[in-house]
Amino acid sequence: MTQAHLNPLNYKTILLSTLILSFGCTSDPARTVNVTQQPLQQSLTAQKQPPKKKLKRIKTPQPAPPSADLPDLSQPLSLTQEQWKQRLSKTQFRIMRLGDTEPPNSGTYLDEYREGVYHCAACNNPLFKSTAKFDSKTGWPSFFDIVGEKHITMRPDPRSKKPRTEVLCSHCLAHLGHVFDDGPQPTGLRYCVNSTSLYFRPSSK
Repeated sequence: MTQAHLNPLNYKTILLSTLILSFGCTSDPARTVNVTQQPLQQSLTAQKQPPKKKLKRIKTPQPAPPSADLPDLSQPLSLTQEQWKQRLSKTQFRIMRLGDTEPPNSGTYLDEYREGVYHCAACNNPLFKSTAKFDSKTGWPSFFDIVGEKHITMRPDPRSKKPRTEVLCSHCLAHLGHVFDDGPQPTGLRYCVNSTSLYFRPSSK
């Protein structure tokens, strides 16, 4: 029988069957539904997976200042840049002598809340008491008060494009950070300080 003598309905049926066999398909409705829904089910399963936990940064312990003796604040410590390079680590020199800033949430003392005093890491000058430390949610250790006016020097930051008040150690003029007026009472101040510029001495009990 030639194609011309085929019944039109029979011809369409044969052609459809040929196409189904060629592509390995099936006329089973249930199987067809499973195949079409599989990508959607995989997508929903992927969405239900819990988010991956971020690895906690391991903070490096701060090196102690060269001397454990309290400095004489009436005699400023003045060293050449080469002497500072020998006295400080590369990171300390970059931050304390060149005014750089450590990355947020990377400092050793961000989560430190033991009782004690925070000293200048370069000369051991007492700067902040632990009782003045608070969580500012900024990513840097923050204090609302200082040990005393003689221990801190403040000036307009010469490196900043925006007007900001720089905080320095009064004894060696090491860059500590900046002070802002959005802190808690009773001072209303927030001394935002680099951990790299500090060394914590816990209280002896």
